[in-house]
Amino acid sequence: PQLLGSRVREGWPEVADFNDHVMKVALSGGTLSFKDQELTLYRHGEPEQVWMDLDYSPVLGDDGRPAGVLAVVIETTERVAAERVVRQREARLRFFDRLAQATQDLSDAREIMAVTTRLLGEELHGSVCAYADMEPDEDVMNIRADWTADGSASIAGTYSLAGFGSTARRALLAGHPFVTRDTLAELGTDEGGALLSLGLGATVCMPLTRGGKLRALMALHSKEPRLW
Repeated sequence: PQLLGSRVREGWPEVADFNDHVMKVALSGGTLSFKDQELTLYRHGEPEQVWMDLDYSPVLGDDGRPAGVLAVVIETTERVAAERVVRQREARLRFFDRLAQATQDLSDAREIMAVTTRLLGEELHGSVCAYADMEPDEDVMNIRADWTADGSASIAGTYSLAGFGSTARRALLAGHPFVTRDTLAELGTDEGGALLSLGLGATVCMPLTRGGKLRALMALHSKEPRLW
C-alpha cells in the first residue's frame, strides 16, 4: 500500500532501469508485453527472484496524448519454479546416466575419478573440478584427480586442510558443505589466501564422511566469483 502515490522509479528502485524503458515506450504511445519476465524485487526486505507476465499500454489524456501507463501483472513465479525443478531433475538423471555409461568399463580408480571430474566440471560449467582423499589424521589431503577448463591450472597435489582456513576446516570436519560465492569478499586474504592463490574465486566443496571421520572431498571451483 505504501507504493500508492510514489514515483515509479522510487517505488521500485531495484528495477528502475527496466521501468524507465517501460515508461519511455508507453508514454510515447507504444505497448510492451513480456512473458515470464525474470526480475529481482525486494518485496520482503531481501532480494527475491520472481517471474511475471507483464503487459503495458498507454493511458490517453483528454487531449488524446499518453498521460499515464497501465500495467497488467500476473505473477508466474510458482509455475516457472516448478518447471525449472522438473527440468533440473531430468538434467540430473541424464547426467548420472552419462556418467554411469562413461565409467562402467573402467576399473582403475584414477581413471574413474578423471572421467568423473571432467564430466562433472563440464556439466556444471566450472573452472576446476577435483577429488581428494583424506589421510587418517583428517588434515592431509591428496588431490589425485582434477579437471580444468581452459584458462585454469591443475591443483593436483598434497595439501593441509588447516591451510584452507578455519571456516573450511570446521565445516568439512563436521560433514557440512563448504561454499563461497566470492572467496575474497567472504573470507578475506588471510583466511581465503590458500584458495585465492590457486585461482579459486568461488567454491563448492562436499565432504564424504564415514564412521564419523572425514574420508574424501569433491569440489567444484570457479576462478571468478559465482552465485552457485
